[in-house]
Amino acid sequence: MLTKKTLTRRVLVQFFYSYFFNLLFSLQNNSILDLFKLFIKNFELEDGFEEINFEFSEEIISAFSLHKEDIFQKIKKIATEHPIEKIPLIDKSIIFLAILEMLYISEKTPFKVATDEAIELAKFFKDESSASFINGVLAKIIDDENLEK
Repeated sequence: MLTKKTLTRRVLVQFFYSYFFNLLFSLQNNSILDLFKLFIKNFELEDGFEEINFEFSEEIISAFSLHKEDIFQKIKKIATEHPIEKIPLIDKSIIFLAILEMLYISEKTPFKVATDEAIELAKFFKDESSASFINGVLAKIIDDENLEK
């Protein structure tokens, strides 16, 4: 069964995808949180859901705004065979979300949960090969950040 947090993750991945695809840059004068609110205002949720988890969304979006350059550097360091500009946008969006959840929000998501959710998002939005790539990148992040200890 789809939970509110899983639905929220799906929405956040789509927002990051749009952000990375430059669809929202014409509105650069707005804060990223304002852009997200505009995005969600025009977003149709899946049947059975009337809203997403806004508290979680706001914390993720704020963390993204503060730490996106650091995350880009982490991915560049880890995925040396895949230049960040060549990583498919949907994969990049999912990786960003998982890293934000594991490292940059107040109630950090356990690495196993964040990785499992990222794999499920990859399967939902793309395919098994994407899920495998994302799992590999996140495993290296987990190792680099000593999250297993």
